[in-house]
Amino acid sequence: MTISQREARRLRARVHQLEARERVWRSSVPEWAGTVIATHQMTPSDIVPITVRTAARLKHAVHVTASHSGLVTYTALPHPAEP
Repeated sequence: MTISQREARRLRARVHQLEARERVWRSSVPEWAGTVIATHQMTPSDIVPITVRTAARLKHAVHVTASHSGLVTYTALPHPAEP
């Protein structure tokens, strides 16, 4: 199979566009080193495991924050918008 030079240029431009988008995404989301710093056992009826699994299936990062009052917040980080 062969493609025209015009099509090759179009595809090359698209690859560069997607690579640029990926660079923006990687620079906007901190690298998660994967170091486990704590674990917590939840029951299957808890809503938290369901929401975290849903976010993971949608390929969203989940950010966890804790307040001084003891409230733990799980936030699914959205993918960057299409340019």
